[in-house]
Amino acid sequence: MDLNSKPASWQKVKIAGRQFWKIPHHEWTGMMNALNPNKPPQESDGADFLMPCFPDDDKTEFPTLYEFEDAGPLIASGIARHSLTMEGISADRSNRGLTARHLSVFNEMDWYGECFGVLEAHGWTKSGHLTPEILSKLEAIEGRSAIDEAKQSFGENWELYAMELAARHLAKPLSRLWYVANMKSLYYCHNDDLRLGFLWAEYQMKMQYEAFALKHMEVVERNSENGRKGGQGKAAAERYRVLDRLVTAQGEKLAFCDNDEIIKAAKKLAADYDRKEGTQLFQIKNKSLGPGWYKDWVKHYRALIKAMRAKA
Repeated sequence: MDLNSKPASWQKVKIAGRQFWKIPHHEWTGMMNALNPNKPPQESDGADFLMPCFPDDDKTEFPTLYEFEDAGPLIASGIARHSLTMEGISADRSNRGLTARHLSVFNEMDWYGECFGVLEAHGWTKSGHLTPEILSKLEAIEGRSAIDEAKQSFGENWELYAMELAARHLAKPLSRLWYVANMKSLYYCHNDDLRLGFLWAEYQMKMQYEAFALKHMEVVERNSENGRKGGQGKAAAERYRVLDRLVTAQGEKLAFCDNDEIIKAAKKLAADYDRKEGTQLFQIKNKSLGPGWYKDWVKHYRALIKAMRAKA
């Protein structure tokens, strides 16, 4: 599906940090029926469909390229930083020569120490063991049978599974405490190395880079919105004033065109103005104003024409 020619009825919405196309329920049902002409047509259930928005990606490289740094037992590229195993250190790297198995990706002592410190700081454990207070709260919620089942199923690791149960009820999802309690259970009780590895990597990213990443995303989103609106204050007002004058000077021929034709003409007039005057009034950071800005402007232009006709 070519999303560059998507229907105007689709809206881009942000939910839980992700962007989606919100497709009206009747359109989605029609699309599904068209894709399955040999099946009985579906009836719309009245709920709009959310389709994930994905950025353009040619699948060749990461969005930002960094030089590979090789410093003996340490290697890095961007935020990817690793120490090497002994086998990796001694590997012939004259022709690259490294695999993922040469990376020391999990240091159990570092991980265990982090988990121990967080649990102690929150008062969930004392000297590594669940406190009577947490056990009492867990028993009140899950019942004594849950504790007995944990002991029977996980033996000496029963407290670690109890931490998982406690996190379900007593820790905010995706909080630091929630990560730690779940990771210990994944490691010692479930032997779920894949899920553990993912959460531990995410945990470290949150600790080191999350504040910077979210700030960057906020700045990008704000700049994008400013670009859509054509900047702020005097510059925005000046753009409207100049473009109103340029388009109005074309006479009635544009006033009766549809919005797409007016926008097409307005973009050309704006580009010609910048070139002739040697300015960048209709640009931000050397890029032409986006389609969102012109869509907002054409609404203003329609209202302006209507007001002018009313006065006449």
